[in-house]
Amino acid sequence: TGEDGKPLPFVLEKDRLFVFVRPAARAGQTMKLRFGYKGGFFERIGGNNFWELPHESSWSRQPSPLSHRGAWYPLPISGGFLPGHTFRAHVRAKKPLTPFATGETVRRGEDGDWNLVETRMDRPVRSATVLAGSYTILEKTVDGVTCRVASYGLAKGKAGALVLDLFHEVRRFYESYFGRFPWKEYAILDAPAFDPVGQASPGMTRIPWGINNFFFGGLFERLAHDVAHSWWGGSVWGAQPGDRWIDEAFAEVAAGRAMEVLGSGADFSHLRNVWRARARDVKGRAPIPLAGDLTEGLSYKSSSDLHVDRYQLLYFKGASLLQAIREKTGDRVFFMVLQRFLASLERAPDVTTDRFVELLNEATEKDWAPWFEKYYYGFELP
Repeated sequence: TGEDGKPLPFVLEKDRLFVFVRPAARAGQTMKLRFGYKGGFFERIGGNNFWELPHESSWSRQPSPLSHRGAWYPLPISGGFLPGHTFRAHVRAKKPLTPFATGETVRRGEDGDWNLVETRMDRPVRSATVLAGSYTILEKTVDGVTCRVASYGLAKGKAGALVLDLFHEVRRFYESYFGRFPWKEYAILDAPAFDPVGQASPGMTRIPWGINNFFFGGLFERLAHDVAHSWWGGSVWGAQPGDRWIDEAFAEVAAGRAMEVLGSGADFSHLRNVWRARARDVKGRAPIPLAGDLTEGLSYKSSSDLHVDRYQLLYFKGASLLQAIREKTGDRVFFMVLQRFLASLERAPDVTTDRFVELLNEATEKDWAPWFEKYYYGFELP
């Protein structure tokens, strides 16, 4: 519909939407259109007491474990990232399933056989999540931030309480580096067994509580990584696919710092060695900014493990580069640059690697461009 509320003719074909307006729009003219659709989206995958609205990532067409039925989330067709946008959700889930959605809770309620939730996100974000499951919820509010921990299937009260305390400890730690936590509410959802890795989105993370897979160093590091996404990926994000390491490597280095201070130096040393070893394994595959371009097409169409190369370039080579910069500049300068990076980009969340290099140059009075040319845009490892 148009600004006057009247329906507009349109054609939707081959994943492209054409809307016809009269009179014809002038070059540079701004107008507001309202899009809406209704339909039944959900099936319980494999008979599990869980469903999700799957969506393709705005930076990769690699499907998630739940997206084999097709993505629902509308994305523009462009070579860049999905721009930041606000989000509102009204979700109904058949009892006993409990729904969750990106944004602050406006209300929860019931309607006969249905559980309801309404949320809204007024701060621009790049992605959103809507899901429901057979969950038991614990919550705790500290410093004005409410964390809800939802255990899947069986109630896990003791584990849930530990995860709540861990979240608030990590959140407070990060605030001393990156500023006020961006969300008033945060949900940590215990992922079902068929989703072994999990995923973070604004104000929410879906993570199996018993995680200990080959990508990450256990639950502490994985949760610390996802909470760090509240800043890196949630508050600022790479402007183009080639800048994707800003989301992942920066969150991984933040998680490493949390492990180093809140855990032990030995834990961090082990994690740093993991970064280095996996970066060494994959450094000849592609430069970091081309990680997605060179791997996602083939891995999407076959059972190839090339998508692992992309992860290892973005997470582990990226983290190794940041760690090398930290060792060269020292902790005070390195974390000051990260703080300035976030602070300078509050009004422009889509950020570039070039901007990070500029801040490094200013803080150290040194030209880092040749270093990035060799290690970030090149195949070598410092």
